[in-house]
Amino acid sequence: MCRLQHLYASSVYPSYVMLRFSKVVVINSNQAFSTLFSAFHPQDLRCVVAQRIKQLSRRILVGMVLCSSLCAPVYALPSHFGDKVEAALACHSEWSTQWWRSYFRLHLDAPIRVWGEAEWFKGKNAQLAGNRAKEVFVNTPESGALMVGVLIESPVETVRKNIESRMGFRFVAIPGPYPRYLSQFGSVLGPVSEKQTKWYCARWNLGNRP
Repeated sequence: MCRLQHLYASSVYPSYVMLRFSKVVVINSNQAFSTLFSAFHPQDLRCVVAQRIKQLSRRILVGMVLCSSLCAPVYALPSHFGDKVEAALACHSEWSTQWWRSYFRLHLDAPIRVWGEAEWFKGKNAQLAGNRAKEVFVNTPESGALMVGVLIESPVETVRKNIESRMGFRFVAIPGPYPRYLSQFGSVLGPVSEKQTKWYCARWNLGNRP
C-alpha cells in the first residue's frame, strides 16, 4: 500500500501529504521538485510518481472516450455523388438497380433497412439540389419498379423551391387524396409529414434494365 494520500486544501491548490514514520509533511503543488527530491525517501518519491501516472492515465482514458463520441471521423462523399443522384432523382438519367445498389454500398455503406421493396441507406447529409439528405433508397431486385429516392427533413414547399431554383424545372400539383408534385420528366415530390419530404423517380421495370 502506498503511503501517499492526495488531499485538496482548496479548489485550486492541491497538497500532497507524505506519511513517513511518525512525521507528517505537507507539500503544496507549487513547491519545486528540488525540494521534493531532497526531503523524502526514494520510496516516497515512487509513491508520488505512481499517483501522478495513475491520475494522468485516468485523464487520458476520459479524453479517449470523449473523442470517440465527439471527434468521430467524417467521411466526405465524392464530388460526383450529388450530380449523379440529382440526375437520377430528376429522371434525367438511365440506371440499373444493380448499379445503384453497388454505388450506394460503396459510398453509404450497407443499407440500414429493407422496407417497401427498397433498400434504405443513411444519407450522410449529402446536399441534393440545396436539400440535405437524411436517407436515400433504391428498389430491391424483386421490385416491379425502378426507383431511386431520397428522404429529406424539410417541408415539401421548401424542398420544391430549392429544386426548382437550382435545377431549372418546375413541379405541378397532382390532384388526389395525397398531395404530390410531378415534374415534366416524371420526378415526384411527396410530403411524408409536415417536416419530411420524399423525392424520387420511379419507372416500371420493362425487363430491359438489369
